Amino acid sequence: EAEAVAAEEEARLAGVLHGLKEAYRAKAHQLKQLKVHVGALQASCGAAQSAFDAEFRAWWASMRHAHGMAAEDDALRRAATPLLGEAPPPPATAKGSEIGDSAGERRAPPSLAQLRDPEASLALFRSEVWSEAARSRRERLKAELSDAVSQAKESGALVTRKRDQVARLKESLSAHLGAGGSAADEEAIRARLDVEKEGYRDEVSALRSLKRRVEELQASLDGSQEELRADFAAWHAPALAQAERREGGSAGAARSGAPPGAPRRAWD
Repeated sequence: EAEAVAAEEEARLAGVLHGLKEAYRAKAHQLKQLKVHVGALQASCGAAQSAFDAEFRAWWASMRHAHGMAAEDDALRRAATPLLGEAPPPPATAKGSEIGDSAGERRAPPSLAQLRDPEASLALFRSEVWSEAARSRRERLKAELSDAVSQAKESGALVTRKRDQVARLKESLSAHLGAGGSAADEEAIRARLDVEKEGYRDEVSALRSLKRRVEELQASLDGSQEELRADFAAWHAPALAQAERREGGSAGAARSGAPPGAPRRAWD
């Protein structure tokens, strides 16, 4: 009788433990989903801010040009931001201008040779003209994307292992039933199979979330690259024209406003 009571208590405690494990897995999965959602919202917010900043800078430059302000304060702008040429930055905010955070910092103007070299002019823009905030945001996106891709690869490998384990347990159960094995062994195999199936479903869900995260980060990084291209194009044409006037270059040289043909790797 004592053994029966002990067995009953053991079974009850096993049931309680199983319930607690189930609750823990559910909470862990919910937390993982919330983290992915927060990351997605942060990436979307960053992309929206980048798009807003780029559109504002384009509008600001066009309004100054339309009202003749570019010609009136050319000397003042050269003294304040020599690298920006004809394209003035928007007013500084708490966040800082996206092009040229340190407007008052005096730098030697870029040479005509630098500006005519696609890779050199892009490297100059990224290191000395593009704002620290924009550079940091782009590097953060690249790091987060690399981390998310690594996690997705690990998750994919784990999904494969879980799927193989489920398949092996199914084969084991089928063989056990075919051989007329004991009910206790059958119950043990089924219990393991249920656990592995649940783990497999959890990992598949996590992998899907990671894939969505990778897609969102890639979209944000693509938006950052378009921002870089637009900012560079807005800076390069007037800076090149200014350098040509300063160094006596040909006034008919390329002034289209399009960025020079820098190799694809230069934009990464």
